[in-house]
Amino acid sequence: MIKEQEGFPRDPRMEHAISELQEQIRGKYPSTRFGVQQGIDDPEETWLVATVDIEDPDEIVDLVIDRLLELQIDEQVPLHVLPVHTPERVAQTLSRQHRAPVGHIAGR
Repeated sequence: MIKEQEGFPRDPRMEHAISELQEQIRGKYPSTRFGVQQGIDDPEETWLVATVDIEDPDEIVDLVIDRLLELQIDEQVPLHVLPVHTPERVAQTLSRQHRAPVGHIAGR
């Protein structure tokens, strides 16, 4: 779990890692908005939340996974990336689901 928290202490390695991943993500998805949150279950963890308007937000993880694993394993930087849809994309998806016939949603 994560919790929103501004200004929690981060070391320079974490700050650099966050900036690096943000730059990499913005290179392909320039409209991405970011938030940084501290882990709830493990306060040593930091979560980079990437809000992006693309069909499959997992494309964000696919983009950074190699570097993210290097940071986590080789450099011992407890950083995670959580891609999420924009509120507009969520509303659009819910609207489509609401309009779809029941059999269509259930795969019938």
